[in-house]
Amino acid sequence: MALQESRWRDARQLAETALQILNDISSLAPYELSLYQFLLARADQGLGEVTAAIEHLQIAKTASKPQYDPQLYISILERLRLLYFDKTEYRLAFNLKQEQLQIEHQYGFRAFVGASYLNPQRQAINPAQLQVENTDSVAQEIAASGRSQDVTRLRDRISGTEHKLTVIHGQSGVGKSSILQGGLIPTLQQQPIEGRNVLPILLRVYTDWVGMLGQCLKANIQSLNASSLNSPGAIEAELRNNADRNLLTVLIFDQFEEFFFVYPDQGDRRSFYEFLHICLDIPFVKVILSLREDYLHYLLELERLFDLKVINNNILAKNIRYYLGNFSPEDAKTVIQTLTQQNLSPNLSLTRREAMNYGLTDVGLEGVIAEETRNQSSLEAALIEQLVQDLAVKIGEVRPIELQLVGMQLQTKKITTLKQYQDFGTKENLVEGFLESVIKDCGAENERAARLILYLLTDENGTRPLKTRAELTAKLAAETDRLDLILDIFVQSGLVLLLPESPADRYQLVHDYLVSFIRQQQGNEILAKLALAEEQLKQEQEAKQILAVANQEAEAKIREGQKRFKISSRLSVFLLVVSGIASVYAVIQVGTASKANENQQQAERKLTKTEDDYRRTIQSLEETERKQAQLALFYASGKRKIR
Repeated sequence: MALQESRWRDARQLAETALQILNDISSLAPYELSLYQFLLARADQGLGEVTAAIEHLQIAKTASKPQYDPQLYISILERLRLLYFDKTEYRLAFNLKQEQLQIEHQYGFRAFVGASYLNPQRQAINPAQLQVENTDSVAQEIAASGRSQDVTRLRDRISGTEHKLTVIHGQSGVGKSSILQGGLIPTLQQQPIEGRNVLPILLRVYTDWVGMLGQCLKANIQSLNASSLNSPGAIEAELRNNADRNLLTVLIFDQFEEFFFVYPDQGDRRSFYEFLHICLDIPFVKVILSLREDYLHYLLELERLFDLKVINNNILAKNIRYYLGNFSPEDAKTVIQTLTQQNLSPNLSLTRREAMNYGLTDVGLEGVIAEETRNQSSLEAALIEQLVQDLAVKIGEVRPIELQLVGMQLQTKKITTLKQYQDFGTKENLVEGFLESVIKDCGAENERAARLILYLLTDENGTRPLKTRAELTAKLAAETDRLDLILDIFVQSGLVLLLPESPADRYQLVHDYLVSFIRQQQGNEILAKLALAEEQLKQEQEAKQILAVANQEAEAKIREGQKRFKISSRLSVFLLVVSGIASVYAVIQVGTASKANENQQQAERKLTKTEDDYRRTIQSLEETERKQAQLALFYASGKRKIR
């Protein structure tokens, strides 16, 4: 009640008292305190103590376990994301948003997950029922679309003896990573194959493939020492030992096209090829390579370097390759019907009091309160028919990534009927709404740069040109410091594709129909900004050129002055030496004159001459010091101009 009535100090005191009491109960697990850390954070936020609120939310997030209380975990993520966003920590805020989408999707609070990977479905469990095991199940999209058959076929290939290697290939966005992570891996983990437990090892990052494989093996086999798995040979030995552990190891190398750009030289790739060659000969080890089909020919290099008898030296043979394509219209309809009927109905219902305690009513979570969403769970049949028709209009198939993006916008906009869809516009308008939400994720101060980048990823012909980071930087002028943040958010959200290339990665807008929207809605304004940016860049380059010339001239004058100063200094020293010698000589002559009167006058004349020379030397030294002071002043002035 204190929170609902905005009595923040009372709420904080009550939460702190509760935590003190619970901390004295040794039998409580850390996750059982996370609710009170969350309530304490809400009180801190109400008092304007944002740093303390973030600290307590981080503690709550670390201690919380989504499998026991997914609603609480989701509300922690949501509130933490908003606080980071307000602090302009946009990258952290966006990462939390992506995690929130995944948790909502996994536990049945969200039907569509956008461009993120599909993960296995999970059921929330009661921690008091210790005998209940929370096992992962195949993602509903895979089961509903008919791709469960693909999962079954892939599992059969793993089970048989004739397929040591499987190469999964298809276009970008067809769901290769999702079928592995959300379908095949949970299926392999559910039951043994021929009496052996299956150990799938998934790898997507190849900058340190040896270290990553070692960590994955250690994470799944507790008896291993990860620090010792620091070489291909050590990993190969453990793979052989897995056979004695009654394991069937499946090495899955996803997004394998990136490997060729992490290691552009064949010499750097050879160690991995040799490792792969050996793995294919190790009993009870299977290998899966998954990559875009336009990179299949890169695999021929492996075949040329090694004798791959186990696959008949034909790495691209039809019985090795497994093609994954887009959804058929009928499959797409089934996916939408299944997801919108089964999701959006949480697997744990919340009472109004529980929702108020968690703060969900003012956080804005969609689909969390079961009573308010159960009646909005399905889409009208006419809407599904029209939507699939729109999605398949060009190629007669539905791209899974586009279905996810459009579906997520339907849910966000709460569109459930054909009339609402038609009033809103078209499926292009839905994707445009997704585009705007991604731009907002970049932050208000980065919006201009974000729109400029999108415009640069289009052209006047209505196509999506490939652009490198350097090409984008050249057009952005003063916005280059924001480029990395914006590109990261664009790529992770699915709005922009990152295409690994050599010598530089390239970026491309996700779909053609976004081009006309970006250019029509933003064209004149963006063109004006681009012209201004280019003029600023031109002026900046001209200023740099003028400064460079001035620097060169100043340096030349300084070097010349230093050279003259060195010459004058050397002359002064020489004159001093001559003067000293002359003085000594004069003294000797005067002494001699006392003994030889006839030489006295001559000695006096020489002494007079020596005195004259000495005076001239003193004058020369004074002149040298004056010039030295002038040079020092000139040098200091030149440095200031350069700076």
